[in-house]
Amino acid sequence: MAISSESKVFGALVLLVGAVVVGVVAYDIYLHPPGPEQVGVATIVISGEGRFNGEVGTVANLYTIEATSPATVKVPYSLADYVVADIEQDLVWVEIRVKKKTVEKGAGNTLMWKPGIR
Repeated sequence: MAISSESKVFGALVLLVGAVVVGVVAYDIYLHPPGPEQVGVATIVISGEGRFNGEVGTVANLYTIEATSPATVKVPYSLADYVVADIEQDLVWVEIRVKKKTVEKGAGNTLMWKPGIR
């Protein structure tokens, strides 16, 4: 039984369209990879006196804050993140807590906690 030339052309077109669709989907996944899974929430507690400003969050999602102490900020993190608290005020005490345990603390400086290490 011989295959007609029309069937060969149709089969080749189906394979070509399928290859293009797979290529487009693969390229879209490459451009927009899924973010890492969130594994917990760190609490950044700022105590002391007066107003302060700084940045808190993770390296990928750092947010500028300005407030009056005391203040508390919740920061979701993944194992690939560093939790960061960079407060530009010497009169405040900063703690990064996880499950009610202090993992980093300092006075008016940059704190960084790597979840995968501790």
